[in-house]
Amino acid sequence: MKVNNVVLLPEIVPDLPAEFKERIQNLGGTMATLVIQKELEATDVSDDHKRLSLPRGKLKDKEFLSGDKKAFRQNSKGVAEMAARLIAENGKEHEIDIREWNMSKGIYNVVKGWIDVVSTHGLGEFGGALPAMF
Repeated sequence: MKVNNVVLLPEIVPDLPAEFKERIQNLGGTMATLVIQKELEATDVSDDHKRLSLPRGKLKDKEFLSGDKKAFRQNSKGVAEMAARLIAENGKEHEIDIREWNMSKGIYNVVKGWIDVVSTHGLGEFGGALPAMF
C-alpha cells in the first residue's frame, strides 16, 4: 500500500518457537499467541513505576484475555487483576499479576513480579525488546 508516496509494508508478526509452544501446553495452556511486541520505555523498567504497560491499542492479539475475563478478580482497591506466569526467553518463569486499569484508552499492566523480571534479566537499560511471553 502507498500513502503520501510512502510504501507501507505489512508488519511481520513472528511465530513463537515450537519449544515455547510445547512448554505452554505442558503447563496446561491451550493457546500460545504473541500478545505485544514493544520497545521498553523508561517507565517500564523504573523502580518508581514497577509496572509494564500493555496499551490495548498496541496489542497484537486484540482478543487478549477476552476469554479469560472470568479469571480476573477484583482486588481490595476494586481493580481487576489476574495471576499469570511469564516465561522469559532463557526459560526462567516468573509469577506476575496483570491488572486492567480503567483509563480512557484502556490499558493492562503487568505489576506484581515485574520489577523482579527487570532486575533478573538486566532490563534496566530501556529501549530494548521484551524477551518474554506470557
